[in-house]
Amino acid sequence: MLKIVYFLLLALVILIFYTGCGNDESSDDQPSISANSEVNLIGTWNLISYKGNTLPFIAYEIGTKKVNFTSEKMIFNDNGTFTNEQTTAIQDYEDKPMVTTFKGTYTIVNKDTLTTQLTEIIYTIPDEIKEFYKSVGIDIDKETGEGQIDKESYEPNITTFDLSDDILTVFVPVKDGTGKENLETYIYKKVKNQ
Repeated sequence: MLKIVYFLLLALVILIFYTGCGNDESSDDQPSISANSEVNLIGTWNLISYKGNTLPFIAYEIGTKKVNFTSEKMIFNDNGTFTNEQTTAIQDYEDKPMVTTFKGTYTIVNKDTLTTQLTEIIYTIPDEIKEFYKSVGIDIDKETGEGQIDKESYEPNITTFDLSDDILTVFVPVKDGTGKENLETYIYKKVKNQ
């Protein structure tokens, strides 16, 4: 059970990255793409490193099975919306990946600051994977939930980033068990020919 909690904490870290920057009602009507025209994040970005780990990497273990974080794709659209898709695969079930999709809106505040508002999380879990989790005593449907996110339940968050050519480095503030804030580093590479 602790191992699934680790995975859910990883998803929570991503969720913190994508939660919004307060209750600015105007952002719901007209998402702002950029307050700084020099910064252009529009396009598809593939995660190449998380906290120094290249993909794929072992996210956690359930019993004797390893769960690999295999890919993450971030799409920034020109209308101020984003989609983030994360894929994990359980050892011996690599052909049955579990996909978590985050959707929302974003605003580029300045050349190195991004805010986001999460609007939805969708879990795509193959039946065979649900059965595997059930076999080890985990009700994955209950653990993950699905669907619309209550935007009011998230605290404001501002994420900083560095954009250099086709590499996007994102620094996500995360509190550890003692309450100390650390920055977790995500490195994305832009997909060419878009």
